[in-house]
Amino acid sequence: MGAITPACARIIPQSIPHRHETADTQLTFACDTPPPGAIIADDELRLLPREQAYSRVSGVTNLSSDVGSTGTFFITNTRLVWYSSAAEGFNISLPYLQVCGVETC
Repeated sequence: MGAITPACARIIPQSIPHRHETADTQLTFACDTPPPGAIIADDELRLLPREQAYSRVSGVTNLSSDVGSTGTFFITNTRLVWYSSAAEGFNISLPYLQVCGVETC
């Protein structure tokens, strides 16, 4: 896994409508259920069944508070994940079903 490439950046917006269609036709969807326990183990993302990791980007800053926290960002086929380098328990796992849109700079 490496940096977010233009091809990878195109995968995210293209996969969001497909994820919504899939969720509409199935009773349960894997990324609606949070993984049990920690989502990070030994500095690696714990993947859900049938989940594939596309990209891992280190040095991504979370600006949710007055003081930014640097961590690692993962892009998979079902969700976006970020976790803090200082504390693996400080993380977010965002299923594509929760995403309204994506903009790239």
